[in-house]
Amino acid sequence: TEEAKVLLDAFLRDQPDNTPALITMAGILNEEGRYEEVAALAKRVLAVDDRNAQAYALMAGAAMHVNDHSAALPLLEKAVEIQPKLTRNRLNLAAANVGLGRFTVAEPILVDILAEKPKFPIAHFHLGLLYEEQGRVDEAMAAYAKELELYPDSVMARFNLGNLYFRLGDLEAAESEMRTLIDEASDKPKPYLFLARVLLKQERELTEVEHFARAGLDRAEADDLKVLGYYLLADVYSRQGRQAELDQVLERAQYYRSRIEGAG
Repeated sequence: TEEAKVLLDAFLRDQPDNTPALITMAGILNEEGRYEEVAALAKRVLAVDDRNAQAYALMAGAAMHVNDHSAALPLLEKAVEIQPKLTRNRLNLAAANVGLGRFTVAEPILVDILAEKPKFPIAHFHLGLLYEEQGRVDEAMAAYAKELELYPDSVMARFNLGNLYFRLGDLEAAESEMRTLIDEASDKPKPYLFLARVLLKQERELTEVEHFARAGLDRAEADDLKVLGYYLLADVYSRQGRQAELDQVLERAQYYRSRIEGAG
């Protein structure tokens, strides 16, 4: 990858408006999570070729990675208008509509995709998300389960399915899904934190709850997950009478809550 970027940089110095080179570089940076740079390169492409569907799709992807579905929607509509048969862009268009609560727009797109390509990756997941947002819990669970049947390593589908089990009170099933996720995606904080929550709800050994809460905190970067982790520890310390540690974690939880409220 690094060698490819060096070659592309050299090429673009000579031909700064070469759209295939710009798109290739944007694709590499997209894989690296450098979304602002991706958007900037895509804009350069569109300045040369305003019918470049890949550029619209890359800009939309950069917006969706920060949950800006409003910004992504018109870009994806344009990409689909230019290349109406490209399934990936249609799926992303449906996802943006789900993110904006436009369920009646998103559902037929997803249904059509699955009618054409029943095994298309993450299509069942997005349908499950749509159903979950609408409160259609049984259909959501079936859609997540279908995604896992096709792609057992789908972290998002397994997490959402486990969370639905928790909400329905099936704590054993929720625990099983979270433990599977920890085995398969051990760098992600959510499974640890949600397993700690499940174990606490089951009134299991508090040392185990503390272990998973701390493991989740060690991996968490988002403020909302840190708040959850510190409140889980607070619950443990409160039950154990560890007052000094309780005060510390409540202070940390409040700090991250204030950051969230300040950002809002």
